[in-house]
Amino acid sequence: MNTHTKTFCLALFFSINQNINAASTCLISSQNTIPEETTIFSQLLQSKLLFKPGTIKRQVHNYISPKDAQQLVNQRAAFLIDLRSSKDFQRFHIPNSINIPAPTLKTKNIFKNKHIIIFNEGHSYLALESLYFSLKKIGFKKISILEGGLNQWNKQIGNLIGDLRNLNQITPAQFFLERNYQHWQVINISQINQIFKKKYQIGKNYKTYKKYILITSELGTDYPKVQAKLQHLNNVFYLQGGVQAYRQFLQQQHNQSQKNQNAN
Repeated sequence: MNTHTKTFCLALFFSINQNINAASTCLISSQNTIPEETTIFSQLLQSKLLFKPGTIKRQVHNYISPKDAQQLVNQRAAFLIDLRSSKDFQRFHIPNSINIPAPTLKTKNIFKNKHIIIFNEGHSYLALESLYFSLKKIGFKKISILEGGLNQWNKQIGNLIGDLRNLNQITPAQFFLERNYQHWQVINISQINQIFKKKYQIGKNYKTYKKYILITSELGTDYPKVQAKLQHLNNVFYLQGGVQAYRQFLQQQHNQSQKNQNAN
């Protein structure tokens, strides 16, 4: 073998070795680093605005106040339909209301020509508006949504039956579904001065904009100190477990999303 041939073989050998090593390194790297899919949950967790203001307006205009609803019910001109689970209904409810979960209500043809007033706790409108349009599509003639739900009925009428301790609370999962509605105003009382600076503004603007106020704090354990100050306002809700619980919920949902992605 001449010198030129030896030189070529050595160069080929080193080139092959380098390619093999590079390929091995690439393979190991790809095995150890699985790119994560960006989800809405991870976007919120990484955002400086965990509670970003919503931009969506309500789509339904057939809302009715508790006082007007009570008047119709007393005149036997309408039916109050509580859409919550039977367990929640047993915990507390409006006297003479009817407990019919949403999927079952769609099959109740007897109500198609009646005036029905649908409601839940008073903080979740996404499901109510979706049901409203579904019922209209299958032939229900007269549907109203109770403004403020059970929470406002308790404030304006005040005859709920049962244990009302959690009536003004909203879970992280429930708020996540409602977060895009523009009627929410979130106040973190961990920054205690914020509540006093905004108190007057909230009271002043409520009737005009129908604001729904979400009170939160880091752990959600210090709500009692502001409840008395805000009890005169309508539609005030408290986030169960506070900011920490909301972050945990988002992280759990993101992890589950990643798990589902990897399984596919």
